[in-house]
Amino acid sequence: MAIEAYVFADEADAQTAIGAIEQVMRMLLSQIGYHIDENGKLIGHLADTGQENPEAARTDHWDIPLQLSDGRWRVASYRHLFTREIPAGHSDPPVMMPLWQVIDSHIPVQFTYEDISGLLPPQPPED
Repeated sequence: MAIEAYVFADEADAQTAIGAIEQVMRMLLSQIGYHIDENGKLIGHLADTGQENPEAARTDHWDIPLQLSDGRWRVASYRHLFTREIPAGHSDPPVMMPLWQVIDSHIPVQFTYEDISGLLPPQPPED
């Protein structure tokens, strides 16, 4: 099974990308009814009702970069979850594009999107 991710030359670029992704996701999610708490964390919604769930765990970051076996760095993309089309920009009529394309367009550093299944570091054995 393929494991696809954003791949960067170094950790600094991966961290820059995470910051950009978090910024655009907070903006987009706030437009569809999600709220950010006083600590900057995203408040989850109940899957069955779509209502805000104040008791839910809070999301405070997109991902933590992981160094691949070839020395590059990966950041999770979740492209398969972000296929819903949204307005991109402020044109009239709005140009619609998949959410993942909007996210990608806000990443200010060079990256590739590729299958990293053979590049993941070995996992420690489970007890």
